[in-house]
Amino acid sequence: MPLRIVTLGRVAPELAERLREAAVPDPVEPLHVPDAIQGAEGCLRQLEPDLVVVGEDAPWSCAELAHAARDIRLLVPLLTTAGDPAADLELRGPETLRAAMRMARLRRAARSAASPLAGAEATQGLRRLSAEFTRALRYRHPLSVVVLVLDRGDALRETYGGDAVEGFAAALAQALADTLRTADFLFRSGDLQWVIGLPETPAAGARVVAQRLRTRTRTLVFKAPAGPLEEGRPALPLKGTASVGVADGPGAGVASAGDLLARAQEAVGTARRAGGDRIAFAGTASDLPVA
Repeated sequence: MPLRIVTLGRVAPELAERLREAAVPDPVEPLHVPDAIQGAEGCLRQLEPDLVVVGEDAPWSCAELAHAARDIRLLVPLLTTAGDPAADLELRGPETLRAAMRMARLRRAARSAASPLAGAEATQGLRRLSAEFTRALRYRHPLSVVVLVLDRGDALRETYGGDAVEGFAAALAQALADTLRTADFLFRSGDLQWVIGLPETPAAGARVVAQRLRTRTRTLVFKAPAGPLEEGRPALPLKGTASVGVADGPGAGVASAGDLLARAQEAVGTARRAGGDRIAFAGTASDLPVA
């Protein structure tokens, strides 16, 4: 998904090329402001940019753009070439451009998570889970499911901002996927929640995977840009913990993929109620925290 960059006002002609170079390996999609757009809020709402570059004689100041972004709850970084103190960053050299690109990638991560593609990912993942359950039932092979939920998501957003948390979520999804086998699958099924399918894996093997996933979450450090994403937000790095629920099937009380997923979700609820940062197993008398 390309980085969406809006340029307002007059900027040096070579800036566009410098932005593209700073964005490598990501492609850049330059956005042009239609004449029909009314006001800073209309510009941000209609174009949904990942970065706004504000030059001389821009139709709106950085302060106006920042105010409009807060009104519509859109966290978009502002890069000024005209010394506007309300901007997140002022263009000074290559380091500034690289920082702007890092902030733009955070914004893109949030935009991607909120897009229809996110819902499509969940739908495709549930279909895969259903197909794997049918196969497990037919051949009497084990199938386990792990549900992982990032702990205290609302508090993280309050502390660090939505874009930073979505950037962390994107990095976490990749880190989790890197720990799995080729036959396993992972998809985001809700707000800061992932489902991991483990074909041909009995309960004992699922426990090992669950511990590995929980540990990977605890050790992941997401390094966000040094510049502020929102007024009053502290600097990152951002770290988090996860509650993990595990269920296996087919078996008694687990006659469908929906049953299996429900049991794993019940287990993750047990882990969350116990304070988070632990693993709970469906069908056991109590949740078992993992040190």
